[in-house]
Amino acid sequence: MFKPSVNRFLKAGALAATLALAAVAAQAQPPMGEHEHGGPGGHLMMMHRELKAAGATDAQLAQIKAIFKQAMADEKGANETLRTLHSQGQALFAQPVVDANAVMALHAQAQTQRDAIATRMARALIDAAAVLTPDQRAKIYAIQQKHEARMKERMAEHKANP
Repeated sequence: MFKPSVNRFLKAGALAATLALAAVAAQAQPPMGEHEHGGPGGHLMMMHRELKAAGATDAQLAQIKAIFKQAMADEKGANETLRTLHSQGQALFAQPVVDANAVMALHAQAQTQRDAIATRMARALIDAAAVLTPDQRAKIYAIQQKHEARMKERMAEHKANP
């Protein structure tokens, strides 16, 4: 019988967070393989390294890449709409008198687009997680925890030595 646990929930959440980060970065970046190391697609490369370190097979990597490629294609219209709404919002704030109702209407439209993107990305994360084994997801979680600890240390050092 399946018994939910906090540990499993945290592992799933950590995996989702990594995949979400990669997906968000991927929305505005070229497809994998079309960027320089350390460049704009760095988050995608980090996800790829984590998946490889967790023992993901080439077939799993290809499946996950296809999942996110389709999600990005599905989100293209929403992202274009967001860019248009952003431009319209900038124009509203350039007017001599800012129309609060128009600004709030644009905000509501943008939020609807963001919700659609988040929902589609959540579906992609669920689909990608299903490709991995529980052991692979646990390994990714451990990698993420180490990375998070290193980042906290670096931030503490940065705050101590500005």
